Order: sequence, then C-alpha cells, then structure tokens
Amino acid sequence: MASATSCPPIVPDPFDLGIHTPANLNRGARTALLQNSPAVVNGPVGVPPAFGRTAQTPSSPLNAISTAAATEGAQLAHPAPSSDTAPTTEQQPVSLIEAATKLARDRAEEYNAKLKVFQAFCAKFEEAAKQFTTGPEREFAQKFADSFLDSWNQALTDAKSAPAPTTYSAIAASPPAANSALAHQLRHHQQQRQQQQPPHRQGQPTAGAPLRVDLRVFIRLDAEAPARAHNDYAIRAHISRKLGVDPRKIPRVLQVRSGWAVLAADITTRDLLVQRQTEWAPDLGATAVETRQEWFTYLVSDYPRKLTDLYGNEADSDAAVDEEIEIQTGQKPVNIRPARHQPDNPLTKTLLVSFLEPVKKYWRLFSSRPARLIKKTDRPRQCNVCLDYHRSRTCHRLPLCKRCGKAAGHDSGDCTAPEQCANCLGPHSANFADCPARPKKVHGVFRRLTKEQRDHIRVVGAETFRQRNVDAQRHAPDLQQNGPQQDSARSLERSSPRAPSPAASRAPSCIMVATTPEAEEEPEHPRPGSPRKRRIVLITRPHDHGHEVFQANVGKVPPVHDCALALADSERYDIVLLQEPWTTTANSRCLTKTHPAYDTYSPVETWNSNSTRPRVMTYVRRDSTLSADQNRPYQSRDILWLTVNDTIIVNFYRQNDERDALDTLLQWPIPDRCLVAGDFNARHHTWQTGPTTNRGHEIASWASENDLGLLNTSDIPTNPHGNTIDLAFSNVPLAEANVEDHLATSSDHFTLSLTLPNVEPAPTHPGKIRVTTDDELKRFVEIVELGSTAIPVAASSPLELDKLTSTLVSLLQSAAKAAGRPARKGARNAPWWTEECALAAAGYRAIRRLYPLGFNQEVQIAKRDFHRMVRRAKRLYWRNLINSFSDSSSVFKAVRWLRSPGAFQPPPLQVDDVVYETQLDKANALRRATLERRTAEDDIQNPWIEKTEVMHFSRSKLETAPAIRHGDFEKHPEAAMRWLGIWLDSNLSFRVHAEKWTAKSQAVAHHLRGLTNTIHGPLPSAVRSAVRACVEPVLLCGTEVWYPGATRPRWDQPCKDRPSSIQHLLQRMNKAIVQSMRAILPAWKTTPIAILHRESGIPPITQLLEARRYRFSARLKSLDETHPLVKRTLPPRQPTYHQLIKRKYQAPTESSFRTRLRRTNELLAPCPRPALMQKFFGKGQDTPLQTAPKEESAEAFLQWVETVDPTTWIVYSDGSLSSEGAASYGFAIHQKDLSICDGSGRLGPAESV
Repeated sequence: MASATSCPPIVPDPFDLGIHTPANLNRGARTALLQNSPAVVNGPVGVPPAFGRTAQTPSSPLNAISTAAATEGAQLAHPAPSSDTAPTTEQQPVSLIEAATKLARDRAEEYNAKLKVFQAFCAKFEEAAKQFTTGPEREFAQKFADSFLDSWNQALTDAKSAPAPTTYSAIAASPPAANSALAHQLRHHQQQRQQQQPPHRQGQPTAGAPLRVDLRVFIRLDAEAPARAHNDYAIRAHISRKLGVDPRKIPRVLQVRSGWAVLAADITTRDLLVQRQTEWAPDLGATAVETRQEWFTYLVSDYPRKLTDLYGNEADSDAAVDEEIEIQTGQKPVNIRPARHQPDNPLTKTLLVSFLEPVKKYWRLFSSRPARLIKKTDRPRQCNVCLDYHRSRTCHRLPLCKRCGKAAGHDSGDCTAPEQCANCLGPHSANFADCPARPKKVHGVFRRLTKEQRDHIRVVGAETFRQRNVDAQRHAPDLQQNGPQQDSARSLERSSPRAPSPAASRAPSCIMVATTPEAEEEPEHPRPGSPRKRRIVLITRPHDHGHEVFQANVGKVPPVHDCALALADSERYDIVLLQEPWTTTANSRCLTKTHPAYDTYSPVETWNSNSTRPRVMTYVRRDSTLSADQNRPYQSRDILWLTVNDTIIVNFYRQNDERDALDTLLQWPIPDRCLVAGDFNARHHTWQTGPTTNRGHEIASWASENDLGLLNTSDIPTNPHGNTIDLAFSNVPLAEANVEDHLATSSDHFTLSLTLPNVEPAPTHPGKIRVTTDDELKRFVEIVELGSTAIPVAASSPLELDKLTSTLVSLLQSAAKAAGRPARKGARNAPWWTEECALAAAGYRAIRRLYPLGFNQEVQIAKRDFHRMVRRAKRLYWRNLINSFSDSSSVFKAVRWLRSPGAFQPPPLQVDDVVYETQLDKANALRRATLERRTAEDDIQNPWIEKTEVMHFSRSKLETAPAIRHGDFEKHPEAAMRWLGIWLDSNLSFRVHAEKWTAKSQAVAHHLRGLTNTIHGPLPSAVRSAVRACVEPVLLCGTEVWYPGATRPRWDQPCKDRPSSIQHLLQRMNKAIVQSMRAILPAWKTTPIAILHRESGIPPITQLLEARRYRFSARLKSLDETHPLVKRTLPPRQPTYHQLIKRKYQAPTESSFRTRLRRTNELLAPCPRPALMQKFFGKGQDTPLQTAPKEESAEAFLQWVETVDPTTWIVYSDGSLSSEGAASYGFAIHQKDLSICDGSGRLGPAESV
C-alpha cells in the first residue's frame, strides 16, 4: 500500500546543464559545498588583489577546493564518521591498566594477522616473479613489486599517504565514478574545517611571522667629541638617570662609527628616547639623535666633471647638481658623494645620490647615463676554515678543502678530486652561491636550516653527486639507504668531517624523480619489508644553467600558435617545440607564425600545398648564451634536428596512419646528449596503462636499446581524451618533464614543460659599439683629442707605420667603448600581446580546469572568446601601426615588408662538393672561398667570358627553331631571353618584358593597397611618394627600348604611320596604376578613374610613357657627336650613283626607315651638342709657389706665368672668414693676358665648416 509523506516543492537544479552536464558531476556534494562554503570574493580573472602578489584565477590552488572540489576530485585524509550513534548511558569507569593491556593485545593480534597474510602473499609472489627475467616483463614486475612492498609497509606501520596535487590532467585520467564517491567525505570535511578555521577570503594572504623592528637610537657625535671616550655603562647610566627610566629598558649600548647606538627594549622606550632627547643629549655633545632611516641610493654614471655656461665660464658644480637633482626627481637628496671607483674617462665621474624615498620615474643628470637604483644583496657569512656559515675567527674545527670538501692536508688549487660541497654534499664547490644548504633570508634576517631540512638536503646532494660521477665511482661501494631517511642522513653525517648545526628555514623548493642514463643493478630477490632505493634529486632549476623547453601541439590553428609563442616568451622558455604549426602560402611566399624573441627553424624552407608543408617547427630564444645549428641527417618534414649548445633537440610528429617519420627516427643513431620530444600518437604500458597501439612497442624498445629515459610521468594524459601521446625521451641526467596547467594554449593537447640541466652556455663574442647621439659623438671627440698626444709623429719605416696604426686603432676603440654603448639586439616581447590577451588566456584556463574533458559548451565558448581576443589584438596592433605612418620613410619601410627574406634561418652552404650546416662551418667556408688571399695560379684565365644566347627573330610565327652550336656548347633557343634587363622574343613584340615588369610593380601596388582603406591607413601624401618611388620606376623599366609611341611607320610605306597596336600592354600596365591610385586615395570602388587621376596626382599610363620618351630624347640631345647612339639617330644620306656602273653592283644605300631611336630623337628640336674634350695633364711636376718671402714668391710667380702655354687656363681663388663667423669666397679665371670670368659669394653655415 502507498504511504503518504510530506515532500518539499520541486526546485530546479542550478547545476543541470542538459546534454553538456559532465558525467562526473556530483550535484549533491557540490550543493552542500556551496551552501556551507566560506566566503569568496568575486574579482576579475587574473588581476592581482594587492600590490606585490601574483594574480589568482578561478583555477588557482588557493580556492580549488572551495569552488570545484567535487569536480576536480580533491582527496581528503579523514573519512566521515557514521551518522548512526548509540544512545549515551552511564557506564563504570575503565581502569587504565586494563585499557592499556587490552590495547596492546589487540594491536599484537592485528599485527600478527597482517604479517601472516603478508608472508603468504610474498611466497606466492616469489614463485610468480621467477617467470619474468628479462625485457619489459621484468621491468613491470619490478614496478609491481615496489608498489606491493610500499602498500604493505604502509599497512603494517599504519602510515597514511599525503593527498596528491590536483590537476586537470590527473582528473582526465581518472574514471568518472571516482569523484562522486567522495561526496559525503567532502561535505563532512568542509563542515569540520569551517567550524575549526575562520572564513578565508579568496586571494587572502596567509599570516606570516612579524617583521623585525629596529629598536636602536643613534647618537651622532663629532670626531673629536669627548663622549666617544666614555664606556657603554656611563652612557646608559646617564640616560636612565636623566629620563628616570628603568635601566632594564636599555639593555645594550653599542659604539658605532658615527657615535653610539642605544638599543631599547621596546618601541615605547625607543620613542621616549627620541622625544626627550633635549634632556640628556646636550651633555654628551650630540649633533643629532635619530632612529634608523632607510636610504635609497642611485648610481649616476658619466656625469661631467666640469660644467660651463654659454660663454665658457666654469659654473659651480655642487650647486648645479643640487638644483638639477631637485628638478629631475622632485625630492631633496640627503647625501651626494662621489663613487669609490671612477671611470677611465677623465671628463666624467660617477656620483652616488641618496634619498629618503624611492624616485618613481626615469631621471638623469645633464648628459649622464640614466640613474640606477643600488640594491644591496646581503650574503651569509661563510667560514674560510670549515666552510660552515659562521664567523671564521671563532672557528676551531678542522680545515676543509673548498673543492672536494674533505679534511685533507692539500691546497684547494691543487685538488683534482671531483667537486663536492661540504655542506649539502652536492656536485659543486663549497662557495656555490645557490647551495641549498645556505641560510635563507626570512623577513630580512638570515636563518639556518633545521636539522631535518639539512639532513634531507645532504641525502639529496649525495645522491646527485653519485649520479654525476657514476662512471668514476662505478666500483666504489654504494651508499646504503635501507632504513628510513633519517638513518641515511645520520650515516652521511658520520662520514662527514663535521656535523651540521641546527637552523631554521623553509623546505627545499621542489623534489623531482630524476632520469639517469644507466640504471643501478638491484637484487633480483629483494628482501621482504625493505623498501627499494629510490633516486630522489633536489632540483632548483636555475635558468642560467639549463634549457627550458616548451612542447605543444597547436593543431594548425593561428590563435593557438600565437598563444603558444606568447606564453613561452612570458615564462622565459629557451626552446619551443611545436607540432602541426600554422602555415600558408601567398604569392609564392611561405608564411608561418613568428615571434620577435625567437628564431624560427623549419625542416623545409618552401612548400606549395598541405602535402609538402612542415609539420614541426622549432623556435630558439635570441640570447647570446644560446647557439643553434640545424642538422639535416634525413629529408623529412616531420622531424627537425637542432643542436643547441651541446645538446641535440629533436622535434617529432607522427600521424596514426604514417610510417615514414617513425621509421626515420628509429634508424637515426642517438648521440650522447639528446632530447626527443613531440607527438608520437602511440600507446604503451610504459607510459599509459592499457593495450599497446600504433607501434608503441617499437618506440619502447627503441628507447630501451638506446638508453633513453622516458621523462613523462606514467598515466598522466596529454590530451583531454585521457591518452598520453605527447612523449619526451632523453639521455641527459636529471632531465624532467611536467604537464603544466597554466600553459594551456587552447588546443586539443596539453603542454609539456621540459628541463635539461647542466648545459654549458655558448661562448659570447664582443658586440659592436654604437656612437650615434650628439652627446656620445662629442664625448668621443674629446677623448680622441686627449689621447692623440700619445700617437707617434715620425712614421717612415714599416715598423713605425705598424706602431702608428696599432696606436691609432687602440685609441679609437677605447674612445668608442668609453663614449658609446654596446649594441644589444636581444629578444623582445610580441607587441600585439596585451593585457586583455593575458586575461582571456587566464579565463580560458580557469574554465578548462573546471571541465577537464574540455568538450562541453562552457569550454568551447571560452575557447572561441579567447581566439577572438587574439585576432582582435593583432588586427588592432597592425592597424594602429599603419595609421601612424605620417611620412614617406615610414611607408618605404612598409614596402620593404614585401621583400622580407623570410622567417626561417638560412639553408646549408655548399662550396664545391662539400655541404656545411653549422653557422661556424658556413662562416669559415665563406671566408675561405671569398676573403682569403689568392696567388697568381688562382687567377681566371679569361676574365671576360662571352655570354652566348640564341634567338631566332622573325616577323612571322616560326615553325622550326634549330639549335646553334657555339664551340663545344649547343644552345637551344627559348621563347624569350633576357639581355641587359630587356626581355626579347622572336617577334620583338616585347610582350614578355611588359608582363614581367608589370607583375613586379603590381605586387608592390597590391601591397600598398592592402595597407589602406576608406577608414584606416597612412597619409595619402606618404603613399603617393612611395608609388612614385617604388611602382612607377619598376613599371616603366626599359620603356626607352620597347615603347614605339602612339603610332609607328608602316613596313611597306615608311612615310605613312599606323597605330602601334600595343593597347593590350597598356591595359596590363594600367591595372598597376589604378591599384596605386586606390592605395593613395580613400575612395570607393565606384569612383571614376578620371577623378582618381586628378585627386592622386598620378597621370595616365600613356602620359607616363610619353614623358619617359621626351626624357630620353633630352638625354640623346645631351650626348656628344662621337657617341654611338648619335650616329644611329642621324638621318640617312642621299646616295650617290655612278652612271657607268650598274645599280646592283654599287654599294647598298642606307635604310630610310624611321626607327624608334630616330623618332624619339625627332621629338625635340635640334640643338648644339656638347663637345667631349679629353683630359690633359701637365708633363712636368709643378713646385710649390709659396716657398720664400712674399716679394720673392711674387717675382717667381711672374716668371712662371711667362712659361705657361697660351692655351692654359689659370684659376685664382681665395676665401676669408669675418669676425661674425661669415665665410665668403672669390675666384678669377685667366688665359694668358685675357680675363675669362670671375665671381664671388658667401657660403652658408653648412659649407663653411
């Protein structure tokens, strides 16, 4: 029978998303969490809530539990208690002895039962494990034995594992039902946490230790003050007596360089001493009584030592610098002093300027360098005897070697043992700045590590040292770590010459499982109950000593490609490995995404379709410490080999149905230091539990045979489908890989972050020095003038000439270094990546962490919005850049974009039969081939080799075109040939020439047209200058040769003209002119062509061609009579016939046909042509005239004039400079006693220099 119950009304589920609801969403648990969750403050995604703190997104670990605990699958340490409780009744008290006995008996029985079951399982496991002795089966058996021993060790010791960190990649690998099983535990745990802890706001910083307060009061005294001779007791007694305070409020009085420092017991006493200083300070002769003040000191380099006014009078430098500092900074300095180390330049000096508050703007003093804030970095004091961190004068321990850390009687400079730190036992010297055992600075105070932290660091350091020196210590006994970690640390401490002292600090930064090239041999039958030795290595990941590699598949999506490069640059990654990059082709140009901070490398330089496009692309940061060379052992568009410093980086991509790429990789020999990473599209139980697919066993065998360690963590997926297909293999020790949540690129693959430690930086070369500004040039001239006194004057012998040259070069180089600045062309950020793009990327990552599978509507909407933001940001950046073009030079730079050499690095260089791939080899080969000195044997026998081309010219269409044999070569005619820039065809129609040069000019016109529209674009005047300079000269190239004019004479009747029949060529050329006019004017497409010509100032193509003809005609008129073209422009002469000789036997007459050259010459009227006179040089050598006094020189000059040839012209010239600075000149030309001409004038300021 049915029972009636009271039910609440139906309330719609706020988490019901229909078909988009995640399968692992536990509505009950989430509702309870949101009802009883602590307060959360809403704010913009990615914006830091306060100054000095990092930004937090909804995916931040701080609020991951409170906002998406049920979705993210958080793990709890305590299960929820049962809801059924027994009724409480009064019972008799239990005796303590009986309770202890019962508890011990129960524990013993439970332990014996567990041990009995454990031994039975071990016996069966031992029999089963004997079947697997080699290969992957033995490795999996070892892993299974490890997990079996760990679980039983935990069960026997009642140890509980810590919860694993939550990431969306780990959630994607877990089944959907795993999250819903924790709903009840989540609800109970959060209710208990709310009752025990106060509400925590989102982004609220955790409470830390209070900052240290300086309680000292400084008594400033003169150098000869009598109070400096008193002792500390007298000072304290005087102050306590005058103020009537308890002496215990002044525990210490210290003597400092400026006087005395009184240490108060609290802040109240310190303030009392300062407020009532008039009662006790005058008796001591104090000049000032003050507390500690923090100064902000700035370094000002290249400040001029001498300042002069407009008339050259020297000014007061001290007063001028005080006034200038207040003008530039708006603050009054508390101290100005010269620096201890002054520059080598005698004209400048370095100042130290101190303020009470920091200057929040860029400032400099006159022509000095920008002021730089000096930040003092305190370092802990290290003993020079025992190498511990304390004072050396109180140390009585045994001296240790700084290199090997051993208590041996040898010098550190003569030690040949491997480097090992005496503090952390790591593979570095004892004075290493980044030693993990150094005291840490906490709230401004150095604090030593605790004993537990120090023991752990020493264990990790010893293991790292053993891995680094595994070859040298292969036969040495290994350190036994069969006991707990504390026992291992104690055994290491006993082997050390001294024991560590306790300290207080934070734990190490991170602990990673490292990969070594050779695995240790372990016992075949491990002892039950003893955990196996694990390789745990402390990795601090310093950026200066390793490669940071970014690996992702961007899926050929442009915004994803841009986002990957921007994120890699923001995180300062050295190398970026991308699979399936975005590529395209436009006008025979191969395009892809680039970044100003990275150099682009591609396996193929050119492609024309999807079947030839590259499917991998590598980017290397532009840094002086990175040297990259591309290797090409095989021709493949799916693999890219790159040598970065001393490590080979292989970028790999493979589709499911292709075998070529994997076959190529498997047959490639593996070098010593190598990293292979990419999209393998294969599964194997080594990296993902489940069946093996897509040749996964071949990849695993290849890695095992070549000693390549898998860097991926097992069963951590790299795509939302839960598969691990993006893999990384390496034989570099201590290399590691992680799936990074915060580097999501909005593609269907996760991002791998790879670290390759211990990479030697590339050798740095001295760069160029720039001396460009007016101040730098002036300083350069002054330094050269000061150093010119050391240049030797006499230079007659070769040795003296060499000395003079070396001295001059050294002087110029030193002056340039002192006056100029180094030319640093490093990496820079993408200019279009704005804060909005970063916020959109953070919002997308936040949504994706809430929905790890990434296929619901929310994730797709966030991805679409992010892609739109990236496209909008790039479009806005380029639009604003083009709109800022206001002059012709800016537009000319934009025209050069069309001639960009491409984003890829230059291909290999082939000299003779040898191919050079690396940059150094290519540079040396080019130097040897072009710059090295040659001998007479290397001279070319025939320096003027004749060019031979074959062309059959005919007025009609050729039916046959036979080849011509010229010497030993047989030349075949072609459809058109290029001769001196002019394309000739068989009919001399010049159609090929006009088409080719029109296509080039039209490409520039289309490029300019793409920069402008009716709303945006540069100024029309600037674009018009670019059209006149870049389009018209290309379009009209060679028109003097091929353009016949509007008409031309008939062949049969030369006296009559007919149309030139070149309208089809003019129409092609007119298209480039129309595109150029539309690029100049912001006009609509329906604007008439005549209006475009009038408004743009570009004449029609016929007028341009006619203007070019008239220009050529003027050039013909300016040639002399002996020029070859002048002879061809002369009209034909009337022939002379002899009546007694038949006409056919007489010489042929000149052709009367009016050629293009003759018709062009007839456009302008005849004029006298200039005469070309040959240069004439005197046969003798004239002696200087001014060799005697004025009177004797005048007489000698008159005698010399009488001997000059009458046809010789003599030019007299003179110049003068007035007191006002005006320069004038005068000249006179004479021939014998006749004055030809004379003149005078005044020079401008530019010419008078």
